[in-house]
Amino acid sequence: TFIFYYLGNSVANKDFLHFLLFALIAVIPAIVTFAVISYSFIKIITTKKTHACGANEWTVVRTGADYKIKCNNCGRVLLVDSSKLDKMVKKKQTKQ
Repeated sequence: TFIFYYLGNSVANKDFLHFLLFALIAVIPAIVTFAVISYSFIKIITTKKTHACGANEWTVVRTGADYKIKCNNCGRVLLVDSSKLDKMVKKKQTKQ
C-alpha cells in the first residue's frame, strides 16, 4: 500500500503495479524451474578439461541443488554445485 500512496491515487498506476506484480509472480518460478531441471534428462556430460585419469566423460548420478557426477573411466565421484557444473560442461548428451 505504501507504493500506491507514493505514486498517487491514480487507478492507472494501481492497475499497472498489479500487472507488474502478476508478471513477476508468473515469470520468476518458470525461470527457476528451468535452471533446476537443466540436467535432469542429461545422462552423460563431456567436460572442457580432462580428469587426472585422462577421461573427460562423466555420468550424472544425482540432480538437485548439487549434482553428483561419476567419471566413466576411473569411477571417481564428485559433488558439484550447479554454477560450477555449468562452467565445466562442454557437451551434453543422453545415454544411448
